[in-house]
Amino acid sequence: DASTGSSNTSLLLAGAGISIARNITVTNNGSGVTTIGSDTGSANNVVFSGTITLQRPTTLISGTGDRTTYTGQITGNVGTLTVAGGNRTALDNLSNNFTGDVVVTGAGTILQTGVGTGAEHLPDTSSVTVQAGAIFKLAGVNTGSTETINALNGAGLVRRHEAVAGQQKLVVGAAGGS
Repeated sequence: DASTGSSNTSLLLAGAGISIARNITVTNNGSGVTTIGSDTGSANNVVFSGTITLQRPTTLISGTGDRTTYTGQITGNVGTLTVAGGNRTALDNLSNNFTGDVVVTGAGTILQTGVGTGAEHLPDTSSVTVQAGAIFKLAGVNTGSTETINALNGAGLVRRHEAVAGQQKLVVGAAGGS
């Protein structure tokens, strides 16, 4: 909202096994950092199942002992979607169509695509930067899955989820990136 000016805004869920099904919109008003996710101390999976529309750079943060999962569609012109928090953030919607790139940052931070559902959880035009100490984890279905992105950068790790069988493929260069 325009009244936030340069102030930071956040929507952080705290508690065990919380789920929020409401749609969330982050407008392009104001210039502060916008953060969505779970607060530290949450023991179990926190789930956002409503559509999240992002119209400016936003950070998804996971402070849970397990993971923060986004089963609702993430859409909009985010510019840069940052994943942080030192824990696991899972994108589990096959219709994510946001415009922008993804940065995974912070020691122990994991961006996981899928939680046993198909492939293609990130837009093909998104470039992904995995910074040192962070992990980009592929976790499609047990029969094998493919995730396609534009470019892959950074000194972090890319790996298959240890509990998911089948070949997990990462295709890079969908929009001319490398």
